[in-house]
Amino acid sequence: HLSGPLEWDPVPRWDVQVEGSDLDPGQLLPDLPGKLAIALHTSGQLHPDQGLQAAVALERLTGTLLEYQLSLDARAHIDQETLELQSLQLQSAGNRLQASGSAATDAVALQWQMEAPNPGAFIPGAAGQLTAGGTVAGTPQAPRLQAKLQGKGLQLDTLAIPSLQLEREAGPEPGDTL
Repeated sequence: HLSGPLEWDPVPRWDVQVEGSDLDPGQLLPDLPGKLAIALHTSGQLHPDQGLQAAVALERLTGTLLEYQLSLDARAHIDQETLELQSLQLQSAGNRLQASGSAATDAVALQWQMEAPNPGAFIPGAAGQLTAGGTVAGTPQAPRLQAKLQGKGLQLDTLAIPSLQLEREAGPEPGDTL
């Protein structure tokens, strides 16, 4: 269901609410079967002098995807060539990813946090607990990643790691390592 005004004159502008249920992305992408419900609101305009200005609120994307339960909500704002991700929260099978930040043609500043008490929900044969967080900063041409990772009782089939702690900073500059 789609509702709200869409105008073309004097500039393209919109204030639209999208709602749907029982949506199967597998109809368009056969490798992604599921059953999803969505509620999304977007408003904005495409001005010849000011460029694209838009707000997007994914208020709810819930259901199953690849037989996994998921819940996603996100809020973002676009001002010309700058994307401001106010919040992104993804949850599935007790696992959670959160992110926020901004990206533009000249700068990137993103923060993320992940908690995966059930990694086997996504990787068959995986077990344990994994938490991670970090930032991506710099420019799109030379981003710098800072990450901290902690794991307990990690296992992938027959490979087991009782405890893991990793802190890393990396980038594309000469001398940088992964």
